[in-house]
Amino acid sequence: DEGEVVTYKQAGPEAMGVINRYHEALPGVKSFMDRAKTVLKARGFLRTPYGRRLRCPDMAYAYKMHGVLIQAASADISKTGWRDFSSLAEGAGGKLLLGVHDSFEFSMPQDADPVEFKLELQQAVRAANPWIKIPLVLDLNGSGSNYYEATKK
Repeated sequence: DEGEVVTYKQAGPEAMGVINRYHEALPGVKSFMDRAKTVLKARGFLRTPYGRRLRCPDMAYAYKMHGVLIQAASADISKTGWRDFSSLAEGAGGKLLLGVHDSFEFSMPQDADPVEFKLELQQAVRAANPWIKIPLVLDLNGSGSNYYEATKK
C-alpha cells in the first residue's frame, strides 16, 4: 500500500518550462527531492541533520516530505539558536526576550554594539551547523532604546 494516491493535471508547456529552468539552475534540488523520496520509501521516515525523525504514516503526503525535511531542519537550527543566542546575550549583559520561528528579540545594555553582537550570533549559528553548505546570514532589522525605536522604519 503506497498510501494516498494524488492525481495532478499535467502542467502546461509554460509551467513545465519554468519548472525545467528551475531544476537546470539548481540541479541539487531535484537530486535532494529524489533522495528524500527514496529514503522515505525504504525506511518509512526521514531524519533531520539533528536526528529528529519525520514519520510519514502510510506514505500519505510523501510527495511533500522533502519540504517538511527542510522546514524541520530549519526549526532545529532555530532551537539551537535559542540556546546559543541566549548564552551569548547573557554573556554580554543582555537577555533573549523572544524567539518566534526565525526571528529573535533581545534586550541588550545600551553600550552594546548591535552590529558586533549580530556578527557574534552569526558566527555561533555557523559553528553550530557546520554541515550547511550555504551561507547562514542573519539580518539586523533594528536597534534602539526601546522596542518602538528599534522597529520603526
